[in-house]
Amino acid sequence: MPIVRSIFEQIAKNDALGSFIAGTPVGREFVHRVAGGEQIEDVIEAAQLLADSGRLISLERAVRGDIEESESTLVFADYAMAVSALASTSLARISEVAILPEFILGGRSRVAPLRQLCAQAQGSQVSVMIGMGPDDLVDETIDLVGGLRSDGFDVGVTLQSVLRRTEIDCETF
Repeated sequence: MPIVRSIFEQIAKNDALGSFIAGTPVGREFVHRVAGGEQIEDVIEAAQLLADSGRLISLERAVRGDIEESESTLVFADYAMAVSALASTSLARISEVAILPEFILGGRSRVAPLRQLCAQAQGSQVSVMIGMGPDDLVDETIDLVGGLRSDGFDVGVTLQSVLRRTEIDCETF
């Protein structure tokens, strides 16, 4: 999976290539089904189609952890916009925003804006799910989610079934 993610990151970084691919019939369908679209309206439309077919919705903003702080602000703004859009529809209760720990914990800590997003999401009845990243972030991720939960936020976490510690981590939560 890291190879696929890397390919998509490279395409996303190249505005000309990304726009070209998204403009082709196959690319447009791929962007709609996998990425949800390029605009929030497209994402909500794709989410509604998933909901209409009986599925739950998980929105993740593809981003690396090692981004500049100005870009980090934009990523959190995108998440906030997605939460607001979900809340303004009938999709809030069946939706989550998924955030990778590499983005929150990789490099400069982004826990404060994450707490703001959790507060907004909880008030909007949109779930927040923290993914599980590289092995070196497992303990930090568990601690982060535990801290958010002890502060009253209803935050989920993805646990890796391949780790021997996962059963104990499940008991922790």
